[in-house]
Amino acid sequence: KGYVLADGSGIYTPGGWAQKAVELYNYYQADIIVGESNQGGDLVVSNITQIDRSVRVKKVHAMRGKVLRADPIVGLYERDEVKHLGVFDKLEEQMTSWLPESNDSPDRVDALVHILQELMRPKKVPKIYGLR
Repeated sequence: KGYVLADGSGIYTPGGWAQKAVELYNYYQADIIVGESNQGGDLVVSNITQIDRSVRVKKVHAMRGKVLRADPIVGLYERDEVKHLGVFDKLEEQMTSWLPESNDSPDRVDALVHILQELMRPKKVPKIYGLR
């Protein structure tokens, strides 16, 4: 099961979002911060390690479209494997109203998808080469 504990999304300076991420990391005693590196490259790791070098950061590079990335996460929600512990109005609004054909970028949903992909990655299923 996955549990959404907080939505720390917002409009921050580069130092501000790094500080917020580290504060939440420490508050929830997290194991990792996952950051998309498509636009910022090493900026994610650099900004966070300037705040706290002990924080574990993983860069992810989004190569598939938003809809394809989110599809497995939608399945987790449909199977009731992800719960929100609290009400996250802005996140939930984005989750239920974003349209793929729009020009808007669902930043909160993107963050949710990336971390759930990291934490709830399905175990690899062995390949079956033939049946007897």
